[in-house]
Order: sequence, then structure tokens, then C-alpha cells
Amino acid sequence: AVTLAPAGRDGVRPARAARLQDGRADRSLPEGPAFQRHLAQTAPAAPVARPVAVILCQFPDSTVATWRTPAQYTTEWTAAAGSVTAWYAEVSRGALTLAGTRVFGPYPLPKNRVDYVPATANATADLGALADDCAAAADADVHFPSFTDVAFTFSAPLDCCSWGGSRTLTRDGQSRRYGVMWNASWAGIGTQIHELGHALGLPHSATTYGRVYDSQWDVMSSSSGLAHFVGFGKRRLGWVPGERVVVQRGEARTLRIGRSALPPADGSALLVELPLPTGAGHAYLLEARRRVGFDGNVPPAGDGVLVSRLDPSRAE
Repeated sequence: AVTLAPAGRDGVRPARAARLQDGRADRSLPEGPAFQRHLAQTAPAAPVARPVAVILCQFPDSTVATWRTPAQYTTEWTAAAGSVTAWYAEVSRGALTLAGTRVFGPYPLPKNRVDYVPATANATADLGALADDCAAAADADVHFPSFTDVAFTFSAPLDCCSWGGSRTLTRDGQSRRYGVMWNASWAGIGTQIHELGHALGLPHSATTYGRVYDSQWDVMSSSSGLAHFVGFGKRRLGWVPGERVVVQRGEARTLRIGRSALPPADGSALLVELPLPTGAGHAYLLEARRRVGFDGNVPPAGDGVLVSRLDPSRAE
């Protein structure tokens, strides 16, 4: 149980979240009304099924040791335990299924890696060309409208990163918006989960000192431990029922917070919001974290209450 009081003003600097659209990381867009709806009492439910087409594409001039076989990728994505599918089933509490996910390929790309990723310092991969050419290579085997998301998976590193977001693909007579991932050869299960999180619309989270990739409490920060999404992500995706969210205003009180991973079915609060006076959408979010399920790898001192600061203007 925790004792809560209204939150006061603090001095944490504002920032802005990055988005990825049509294969580009867009850091210039301020978060608008759609972002402000993330804590609405009635969050939209996740789709019942979100099948992913995992398409393996090979650069003619490059194959590295971390490039796996189709059977290995099938296990990583669809196995009953320890897979991307199993992770999302647990974290969404069954609200999101990846049933129908399939692995295709590998297919040869028409150009060498250097044609997509220039051999210059700080080069940025041409994500648009990679998606279009990989989709074209697989088109004879993949009926794209049967899937909601596409995980393009490549036989070598790309630029600095793997990527996730959305892109319009015109295939099989339909022009549709898909959740899209660009996974480098080194991308394991944690990175695949992370990039699918971006395809679902989630931003990164960060530690209090501004580093994006080192919070072990959230797979949208550090993906190595396979931790659950923090409460913000679950709430935004509709995986925390409105009746289990407490918005704390006014006088102090004591309440019980159920653990976020594999929560008890006792009606206890799963997320507590303490609005801040620093602007619309600014708040502290409280959740209980225990080392169970996929949360078993959170830091050794992981049993306790996690406090996150929600700042819609945060930049990466």
C-alpha cells in the first residue's frame, strides 16, 4: 500500500517524443491531441488478432553470424513460451494475439547493402527502399492483406539501429497502412518486441537523466531484459481497464496497487495518475512491479513501486 498526495510542480526539463512514419524518424512534430488521449478513461481496445509477416531479406554482398535460419526466426516469433507471441499474450493479458504470424524467405535483395546504407560516417539507411525492395522480393509468396504488420528482417546490420513505425505498402491490389519493422541481423526477441511496440504507436521511455535505451523497467527503453511495458504503454494500448486506474486529486489517501505483471483479479488499482500543474497531460504514474513472468528480469531490487513522469513534450 502507498500513501498518495497531490503532485506539486517540479523542474524536470521538457522534451519531445520521436515518431517514425513512412520509414523516417520524425523528431520535429510536437505531440498533439491524439497523444493527449492516452490517459482517457476509456482507452481503445487492441485488435484481437495482429498477425505479422516476418520477411527475411538477404543482401547479395553481406551475411553475418547473427543472421538466423527461418526455423529459428519462427521459434523466436511464435513458440508457446519465451517468444514475441508469448510476451505480447502475457503483457496484454490476452487482449492482443499474434496468431497467424508467419516467417517467409530468405529472399535476395536486388542491390548490395552499400546501396541502401551509404558507407559514410553517420549514414542513415534508406528504409523506404529497403521496405519496398524486400516486399517486392517476397510478393509471390506473401498475401500482404492477410497481415496487419510486416517485420522486414535483414542479413546484416543496417545503420545504427533497427527501426519500427508504419508505412503504406501497395501489394496484392491494395494500398494499406501497415505496422512496419526494419530488424537488423543482430535483432533478437527483445528488439523484435521493442520495434513492434513502435509499430503499435509507443514511443521510447528514458531514465531521469535523459538516456533513451537504459531503463530496465521498460522494453521500450532497454530491450535486453524483456520487461513489460510501463503503465503508460499498457494504458495507451487499452490493456489497463479504466476501472483499475486511479486519478489522485485532492486529499492524501492510502490505497493498494496490484502488481503490473500477471496482476491479481481482485479489482485493485493497477495504475495511479498524479496530474502535474506543468501542463496538459503532465503527470506522475505509479505502478507496482514484481519479478514475475516476463518481469522476472527487472533489476534485482525490482519489487516495489515504480514512479514514471509523463511529459508529452519530451524529446529523445
